[in-house]
Amino acid sequence: MLVHFVRAWPIAALLFAWLTSAPISPAHSLEQIHVIRSITDADGEVVGFCYDPPDWVWVDEPDAVEAIEKGLVSYYTEVNGIRAEVYVREIDGEKHIWTRRDNSTENNLSNLDECPDRPEIV
Repeated sequence: MLVHFVRAWPIAALLFAWLTSAPISPAHSLEQIHVIRSITDADGEVVGFCYDPPDWVWVDEPDAVEAIEKGLVSYYTEVNGIRAEVYVREIDGEKHIWTRRDNSTENNLSNLDECPDRPEIV
C-alpha cells in the first residue's frame, strides 16, 4: 500500500500545486466594455461615457470610478484598431477616468464623439 502512495504522491503533489498556484485573476474574469462615446461638461471635461448602441448605456464618472476600483468591469476605447484601457487617476484629491497613454490621441476619452442625449425618465 505504501508503494502505491509513494508512486502516486509526485503526481498528486504536482496536480495540487498546479491547481492551487494558478488562481483566477480578477482581470481574467472581468467583463470588458467597449466605450464608444464620452460625456463632457460645459468646460469640456469628461464626466462619463456611453456604450452599447443603439439603445445606449450611460455611465457617469463616479459610477465608472467605483466599478473600476471594485474590479467589477474593465472599460476600454478602441479607435482605428488601437485600444486604450480606461483607468482611475487621482488629481488634487479627486478621482477621474482617463485612458492609458499610447501612440494615439484618437482613442482618448476626450476625443471621442459626444454621447447622444439621455432620454427623460418619467
